Amino acid sequence: MLRAGRLIVADAPRLSGDVAAILDRAAVAGGAWAMASIVYAGTGAEALLAPVRALLSALGGASLIAPGLLFARLLAADGFDLRASLIPLITVLAATAPPKVWSL
Repeated sequence: MLRAGRLIVADAPRLSGDVAAILDRAAVAGGAWAMASIVYAGTGAEALLAPVRALLSALGGASLIAPGLLFARLLAADGFDLRASLIPLITVLAATAPPKVWSL
């Protein structure tokens, strides 16, 4: 992600080999097979950190990686569970509900 022509976030996780065994390891994904990364770049990122963390499961995490820049990683058992986690998170970050097509 670029801001004013400058790289502010680069995230490129790569898994190779026995991916199932890698994802099953507790230090990697604890058996989760679905992953999403969220970047919020803007004013108010600092105030959003606590509400975002409150929405994450034990397998997720969120940090301020620079002033005005929040990064979160979500892990879930499958795509349905991941989407169920993403909807409240996006609602908090956007301060509005996602479009109806996102409804579960």
